[in-house]
Amino acid sequence: MQTEYFKNNILPLKNRLFKKAYCITESVVEAEDIVQEVMMRLWDRRYDWPKIENMEVYCMVLTKNLALDKIKKMDYYNDSLENSNTIELHTDSSQALENIIQQDEKFWLWKLIRSLPEKYREIICLREIEEYSYSEIAKEMKLTEAQVKITLFRVRQQIKEKYLQIMNYGLK
Repeated sequence: MQTEYFKNNILPLKNRLFKKAYCITESVVEAEDIVQEVMMRLWDRRYDWPKIENMEVYCMVLTKNLALDKIKKMDYYNDSLENSNTIELHTDSSQALENIIQQDEKFWLWKLIRSLPEKYREIICLREIEEYSYSEIAKEMKLTEAQVKITLFRVRQQIKEKYLQIMNYGLK
């Protein structure tokens, strides 16, 4: 019975858990490790499943906590900054320039997202990366849909303004 419950109710959450972990760690390898750890912990606690009111929320919170712990344990951001600046050089110089620009833009967007307060960062990741609906975000974050929409609008504006300032090197 527990095996069936695990297959039907927990394994289908794997992709959402991966997206959550990836949003926090920005590393495929780390996100995969975190999801595997979540699955192992859940299986080890299978006798406590009846006590868990909402398994999906429980899994998401566990994933978030493990990902944040992983970042705290290692000097992760320094490593990711170094890795994000590696560029494949192509013989076509216009393609190489385009790759450099794309990687630079991605680097700055992630840096701006990471600089947000945790609540805002989580809301923007849930919407833009995990593709949650406004109602799903509201339910998970214990907010109203209106609060989610307003927060997303403000966060997007804040990121846009800072991004444009960086891309224009402070010139207007």
